[in-house]
Amino acid sequence: MSRQVGFFRALQGSCCGTAIFSELRCNSVWRTVLHLILLSLLCAAAITFAQGMRIVPEIRTVVDGFFNTFGGVRGNEGSLIPVSDPGRARTFDFSPDGGRIFYFPSTPDGIVISDQELQLLKLGVIWLPRQVVYLFHDAGSDFWRTMAQKRSGVLEFGRYTTAELKMFLADLKEPAVSADSDGEAMVELTRNGGLRTMEVMFALVVFVWNFLAVFWVAVLYTTLFALVFRFTGGGRLQSLTFGEFWKIGIYAGFPVMLFAGCFPAFDLPFFRYSTVFMVGLMIYWLLIVGRIERAGAGPGRGESNE
Repeated sequence: MSRQVGFFRALQGSCCGTAIFSELRCNSVWRTVLHLILLSLLCAAAITFAQGMRIVPEIRTVVDGFFNTFGGVRGNEGSLIPVSDPGRARTFDFSPDGGRIFYFPSTPDGIVISDQELQLLKLGVIWLPRQVVYLFHDAGSDFWRTMAQKRSGVLEFGRYTTAELKMFLADLKEPAVSADSDGEAMVELTRNGGLRTMEVMFALVVFVWNFLAVFWVAVLYTTLFALVFRFTGGGRLQSLTFGEFWKIGIYAGFPVMLFAGCFPAFDLPFFRYSTVFMVGLMIYWLLIVGRIERAGAGPGRGESNE
């Protein structure tokens, strides 16, 4: 059985030329996927760090505004209320692009949001003591998507026109919550300990999102391109099996992932990560396969470990 190539040697070799791919083709499928996961984690961490350097000041401005408006958050098994003046309704604009939090201590007659506010709203958060409702406006359409999160943890999803959304909001009726009715506070998030906590939570969310995006793009494009090549021109391959061809594609994407990651990390214009990755992957992948096919060298098919 051929010797398996480790992660750091595979990363260095794939970025320095095409010679190592005759060995990388013999890595097992599971090792190849593990290497892709490791590089996706590294790329996601680097992208998140670079993004954080740019947007942390903006986050802190938003967080400071939140604490100035609500004083913090106090929650227990039955309710989630502001620390300061929980009996007063108020709003907080957390984004100049149409993001707003609406806090209502009680809604015995339902919720009414004016047409002017709805026209400017892209992401709304309806904060009630016993539930939180998120409103997402589909750009360029009359449709809204909603997600209601109960204090029990149950999630309810919906899709409405503007007229239907008004009816949905009118049905959100809740009585006022007594400060003593639900027991002592189990969670209290204030400015002293909340700023760092919210920054860490935000960083984790961004990191997970970046990891899933990087990993999914790599798997999607390599798999689709391998299948298309298999059914349109794969019969011309003389020295590569389909599995070897796919594994070479995964490793061919390594230097492209590092390069494409600069675009979202540093907010570079004109190109999206997925577009840069797709173009770079196809060019480098076909170059490597062409050289292996012409050389006709490397381990035989019987030595590869699928």
